[in-house]
Amino acid sequence: MSERKVFLFDIDGTLISSPEFLKDYSTQLREELSSYFARPLEVDFSGLHGNTERKNLRIILERQGINPSENQFDEFFKEFGDNYLVSSKNLILLPWVSETIKELSDRHLLGLVTGNQEIVARKRLESVRLNKYFPFGSFGNEDYERSNLVRNALNRAREYGWERNKSNVYLVGDTTKDVEAGKIEGVITVAVATGSASKDELSGLNPDYIISNLSEIRQVLYSSIT
Repeated sequence: MSERKVFLFDIDGTLISSPEFLKDYSTQLREELSSYFARPLEVDFSGLHGNTERKNLRIILERQGINPSENQFDEFFKEFGDNYLVSSKNLILLPWVSETIKELSDRHLLGLVTGNQEIVARKRLESVRLNKYFPFGSFGNEDYERSNLVRNALNRAREYGWERNKSNVYLVGDTTKDVEAGKIEGVITVAVATGSASKDELSGLNPDYIISNLSEIRQVLYSSIT
C-alpha cells in the first residue's frame, strides 16, 4: 500500500462558493467589533483578499486608530465565532468537491489551511456537510502569515500519523497566496482555478500543479506515483 498522503485545503474558492458571504460576514463583523470596542467601526476588506483574518482585522482596526493586544484578538475571535450565524444564501459546493473529498478521506489525511477563523470555518463547512472530513487544520485567527498556518497544520498532522515527509503533503488552494505559502513551507502546491484567480495568474507563481477543478486531483496523485 502506498504511503498515506496529507492534503491541506483552502475553503473559499476551493471547496465552496458563496457570493454573499463577504457582505453578510462584514455586516456581522462590523456589529460585533463596534460592540466589543464600544464605538462605531467600519469593516472594509478591499485589497485584503487572501490574508489571514488576524492580519485583516489588525489592518482594519489600525486604520481606525485601534491597536488591540493579542489577548484582545483571541477574546474577540472566540466571542464573534460563537455568535456567528451562517448564511446559506448561495452557499454551494464547487464542482466535484463532495465526491473528491469523500474519496480522498478514505485513503489519505485531510486538513484545512484557511484565512477564515476556526469557528466560522467549521460552521460553514458543517452547513455543507464537509466538516467531518477535516479533523485538523490551521486557521486565520491563529497567525498573521499564511505560511505559518501551513506549518501549524503540519505540526497537528503529526498527531494523526504524518511522519514529516513533505513530499507527501499537498496544499490545495485557489489564490496566489496559497501557492506562495506552500512554496515557503516546501510542500507540493496544487492551484485550482475555481476561484477568482485565472490559470494564467496562478501559473505565474509556478505551482507544482494547476487543475481546473478538484476531480483532477486523481491525475495529480497518479503523476506523483509514476
